[in-house]
Amino acid sequence: HMANTQEKLAKELDRMLELFKKLEFQQKMEDTADKLDKLADKQDQLAQQQEKNADNKDGKDKDGKDKDAKSSEQLKQDQQKLNEDLKDAKKDIEDLKKLNEDTKSGQDFKDVEKNVETADKQQQDAQQNQNQNQNKQAAQNQKSAANNMHEAASKLSNMKQQMEEEQNAEDMQAIRQLLKNIVQLSFDEEKLMADVKETNINVPRFLDLMKEQQ
Repeated sequence: HMANTQEKLAKELDRMLELFKKLEFQQKMEDTADKLDKLADKQDQLAQQQEKNADNKDGKDKDGKDKDAKSSEQLKQDQQKLNEDLKDAKKDIEDLKKLNEDTKSGQDFKDVEKNVETADKQQQDAQQNQNQNQNKQAAQNQKSAANNMHEAASKLSNMKQQMEEEQNAEDMQAIRQLLKNIVQLSFDEEKLMADVKETNINVPRFLDLMKEQQ
């Protein structure tokens, strides 16, 4: 019967692992949504700076000197950094899709991906605008990119919330029950092993024990 106890224990541990994977999936959704929101805020701030540059007659003062040249260069660097950050977030979404499959959660990431892809394209357009000193267009593309990132973040948050409502109460209860079962099964196995050691001569008692465990 000890093999039977070990088998039960293995099954409980597998189930436990499944539940933790689901919780990991939900946590990763929340982290990715936060990341996209923060990224969107930064992209918004950059759009505002870009507009200030546009108001400054595209970086030229009355003498025709390019007094905001450094600032323009800085804006380009900032945009490049945000483009890279969005690539990171896209990797996170790929990870989420994998976790979605692993946990058989059946979530659909198409809309989230569409928003992120659009934001990516708008960021690249903004970079082209920057290179051509088209500050107003750059700012518009940056704002649109930020909106799309916020949108993707909001969709992820809603997805997570829905999953939590459907699963959390049931999962937390299941985890508590599983812990109890695992502790009990481990205890049973130890007790069984201790009893077997004691009864290695007493065959009838050993047979009684085996019956007790079945």
